Amino acid sequence: MKDTIIVHARDIKKASPIAAKRPFNWLYLGQDIKQRENISQALGKENRYFIGDLLQKAALREKQPFLDFIAQLGLCQKNKLYWWSSNTAYRHPFLRNDLFLLWCYNAILDKICSEKKQDGDRVLFILVEDRWLYRYLWEHSQKNGYGFRFLSRKSVLPEILKSVIRGIASRGYFLLKTTYQVWQSRGIASRRKIISSKGDRQQVYIYSWIQDRFFQGNGKFNDAYLGRLPEILTKNGFNVAYITSPFLYPALKRKCLDYGKYEFTFLDQYIDFGNIVKCLFTLSPISYDSKQRWLRTLLWRQTVYEISSVPGHLLYYCAFKKWLKEISRGEITIVYPFENQPWEKMLCMAAKESGKNIKLVGYQHSVVPALLLNYFLGAKESSNMPLPHTVVANGEYTLELLKNARYGNVELVNGGALRYEHLHEIRERLTKKEGKLKTVLVALPYLANLAREMLLTTFNTFKDSEGENIRIIIKPHPVVPLKRLKMQPLSWPAHFQKTDKSISEILKDVDLLIYSSSTTGLETLLAGVPVIKYCSGHIIDLDTLDALDGAAVRSCSENNMKQVVLSALNEKSDHSAQRLTTSLDRFFSPVNEDVWKQIVKC
Repeated sequence: MKDTIIVHARDIKKASPIAAKRPFNWLYLGQDIKQRENISQALGKENRYFIGDLLQKAALREKQPFLDFIAQLGLCQKNKLYWWSSNTAYRHPFLRNDLFLLWCYNAILDKICSEKKQDGDRVLFILVEDRWLYRYLWEHSQKNGYGFRFLSRKSVLPEILKSVIRGIASRGYFLLKTTYQVWQSRGIASRRKIISSKGDRQQVYIYSWIQDRFFQGNGKFNDAYLGRLPEILTKNGFNVAYITSPFLYPALKRKCLDYGKYEFTFLDQYIDFGNIVKCLFTLSPISYDSKQRWLRTLLWRQTVYEISSVPGHLLYYCAFKKWLKEISRGEITIVYPFENQPWEKMLCMAAKESGKNIKLVGYQHSVVPALLLNYFLGAKESSNMPLPHTVVANGEYTLELLKNARYGNVELVNGGALRYEHLHEIRERLTKKEGKLKTVLVALPYLANLAREMLLTTFNTFKDSEGENIRIIIKPHPVVPLKRLKMQPLSWPAHFQKTDKSISEILKDVDLLIYSSSTTGLETLLAGVPVIKYCSGHIIDLDTLDALDGAAVRSCSENNMKQVVLSALNEKSDHSAQRLTTSLDRFFSPVNEDVWKQIVKC
């Protein structure tokens, strides 16, 4: 385009005088759907530049360069403990301070501007939500001579002050909350910390996120993440005990203590006030060398954001360190659900520093989308990152994915899908109901901004479809109820319904599912119901079915949702479920008990 003007999203009034005089398009770079809709009303939806799948393509293209950048950044850090406890090193794409999303925004902006240079006299307004990104784009433009015009302030000093104040407040809350929780944990009747040994059996500890649902009414214990692994290990002669995450609420702790089959050790019993204070006053800026200097503005953004996130992760290190010191046995195995989170790295560092023969086994319990970056490493990063000795995949597909993820000397094996064994009981698809009325289930994801976008798009697309023999059921994620989205319409059309029922309860009445970044798509497709993936132009898609071809999983966006949905509903047959069921073993392999027996041996 002949004229590209970049403005902060809250300074839309500064763009209005120019927009009134010249033809223009506008592009929004950010996740705030409310703000985007306000801009759409001010500048006109018809003038919006839709980026379509450019963000997703940019994310796939930039994935490895970004991972390599983070790997090199990690080598520059003097305080390794602080670095590996940070969300920047964690790199999960759905975090509030996600650096990768801003990296991709910059990439698509470069591409759009290079493609639109010949587009006559139309102005392109780039409305940037993140003030740090705005500052970086200004610096980037100045350095490369792009000639972009910037209408908003360039200073990020107010953002620094706000982030520091937020971080101090967050650390104050951390002090009060954890101090109270430590005091409260002392009131639990049991004082057992180290479990008793049972003969010469090898000791295996299982770390899991213990929840009420693990304790079933029939007296059985079912680990939702590791399935029947404790039973398998006990049957094969291992002494199994649980280590829990810190600060379970008292009633749940009592359930653990009352359950006789396995012994439970509470990690918070190894946390004292001294640990809290130490974590509270630990602070280390993100270091960088001349190779990373070009991104220094966004790295300072990460530094001030980490003020809030790091103390809680460091507390795990202190607790694991004390717990492992008290263990008298020289050889133990620790199995935990592997997501490569900061707390896992704290466990790996504490185990390495303990001087004991501790084998760490991480179990990849869920699915791994190609853009879930915490599962992937940069060049030579495996020699610097704290990792377990073995990572157990739950299927051949993920095993292949991890083998290409640069894990270095980490042993990678397929132990089967402990969490998804029930899927192998599926033998036939649900009986498709007859009738003219077609039901579309919209399963909203747990990411609030993405849920808002899906809800708004669905409502705008189908609000006038009453009488077209179509019914829309909105199912919010359990963690993000509709009231939290704060975007519900004043009145719902008669053909819209809301439900909080589980997917398994609803599917028998559903003709089609619309989902995004959720395992719901996989469960539904396995049940024989066609699915459509919603693709956002503003948030990176973490699809569990991205390994399948487009014939099995269609996709839509806010531009073509109705067209794709009606096309899918009008098809007389769908073979996607059959195609996926035949590949079930590749995604979720049957559990191999012999593999597990060998893996946990020291």
